[in-house]
Amino acid sequence: MAYNKINKLKRYNNIQEVTRQYYIPGYTTLKGVWNKYIYPVYLISYEHYLRIIGEPALNERIKEEEEKKGGKQMEIF
Repeated sequence: MAYNKINKLKRYNNIQEVTRQYYIPGYTTLKGVWNKYIYPVYLISYEHYLRIIGEPALNERIKEEEEKKGGKQMEIF
């Protein structure tokens, strides 16, 4: 079974989207967004959350991984 990092990158992208949606500079804190919206759903530590929101260009990396993977996925039906 091969490791598939596309799903990890998509999850990171979702976390960044939630942060963009709820973080208002000068009004909310990243700790508050993590505590209210991220931790209950993803169950990750605050330190890991900070690493995720610092990841650059996730959409490009997802596209690269999907192209690299190509047609190697087996079809069930």
